[in-house]
This record gives sequence, C-alpha cells and structure tokens, in this order.
Amino acid sequence: MVHIDFGFFLTDAPGKGIKFEAVEFKLKADYVAILGGVEGLGFKRFRKNMVDGFMELNKQAAKLILLVQMVAHSQWDLSCFKEGTKQAIDGLKERLRPTYLKRKECEEVVDELIRKANDNMWTNMYDRY
Repeated sequence: MVHIDFGFFLTDAPGKGIKFEAVEFKLKADYVAILGGVEGLGFKRFRKNMVDGFMELNKQAAKLILLVQMVAHSQWDLSCFKEGTKQAIDGLKERLRPTYLKRKECEEVVDELIRKANDNMWTNMYDRY
C-alpha cells in the first residue's frame, strides 16, 4: 500500500511549516526489516518496483508536468503553490527528470533516493515530534 501526499510531492512539507522532512519518502528501519533487510528478497523486489515506477514516471514526466502547470494556472491559491507556481513546477521537474533516462540511470537515481531515505535521522525526529 502506498500513500502519495500530493501537497508534499509539490512543495508542502508535513508538520505545519516545520520542515523536518529532508527526503523524498519515508523508509524507516522497521520497513526495511519487514522487507528482510537491505539484502532480503522483499527489499530487492521493493527496489526493482521503485526503479520500474520511476522509469514510467520519467517516461510520462512531460505530461505530468503539463497537467500540474494547468492546475497551477487555475488553482494558484492551493497551499502547494503558496511559494509560487514556478518554484513548485521547477521542483517537480527536478524530481521527475523529464528527459529520457535509461534503466541504469533510473537505478542510480532510485539507489540515491533509497540511500538518503533509509532510516533518515530527520524523518525519525519528525515522527517522534
């Protein structure tokens, strides 16, 4: 099961303005343990699915960015655009990397996302807060 917080996906950080979250997603130690540890089959399947998902997002990035631009144009007062629609869209472009990436490049991006998120100190602090 996956929860996507679209406000956070654009610019809003959880925590009512206190920006503890410094990574793109939560990957707490107990999640990794449930997946069998970083060498476990569950974790390897999780990583493969992340790579596959990122590849598809990358392929569709231009369409997704256009859709967000259209929403931003008509719904500029949404909280996810409060810091400016350009900033939200530029951040989205940076995350989606709207140029075609080969599988190896997607694997590198996903591995870096996982490395940063894995039992992240700031995520743990926010959860305790």
